[in-house]
Amino acid sequence: AYYDTSHGGEGLVIEIYDNGDNATRTIFAAWYTYDNVGLPFWLVAQGSMPLNTNNLTNDPVYYYTGGGFAGNFTGVNSNNWGTMSFSWPNCNKLNFTFNGSTDASIGGPSGSGSRTWTRLSDINGLNCE
Repeated sequence: AYYDTSHGGEGLVIEIYDNGDNATRTIFAAWYTYDNVGLPFWLVAQGSMPLNTNNLTNDPVYYYTGGGFAGNFTGVNSNNWGTMSFSWPNCNKLNFTFNGSTDASIGGPSGSGSRTWTRLSDINGLNCE
């Protein structure tokens, strides 16, 4: 998990795992942020990057509509939001850029920019490599 102390309640949860092909890793990222009226809004990205790199560029980002609380819904719609790029200058920092927008009728977040966020915690005390 990564965050910025000046943006309380916002962050990125990222999972990275080897694909078993000895060549690539998959990255899954969920950016929990807010829409234009201050309601929680999630943006989700998933992509693949070579094992020997520490970045993923122009990965498609999606948001979902049509769901309901605790599975009380009939269907979910996947909507293209834009792109994000991720890089790690070290294992405690995440640099990311973003560019996207939601359908204006739902009032979701739109914009572009770049951020550097800090890793929230170590994994069970393992050293950063």
